[in-house]
Amino acid sequence: MGQAHGCGWNRPRNGSLRWGWLEEIVLRAGAKRVVYGSDYPILDFAYELGRVWHSRLSPEEKALVLGGNARRLLKHGSVHG
Repeated sequence: MGQAHGCGWNRPRNGSLRWGWLEEIVLRAGAKRVVYGSDYPILDFAYELGRVWHSRLSPEEKALVLGGNARRLLKHGSVHG
């Protein structure tokens, strides 16, 4: 599980997280507070993306994690809100 850091979560970047970590983070923090990151070129982009695609998140939650939240943050220029 990641660790809380102010307004966000930072997960370990070693690829050793078990399946289900994303669902746990979304359950604890909410889908509107999770942004996808592949850790490319350290970790394989397709593998990391597949972890989101094949998660048990709803289609709406996946849409937020895979781009909706980043779009919102970049539009507003803030991580709050």
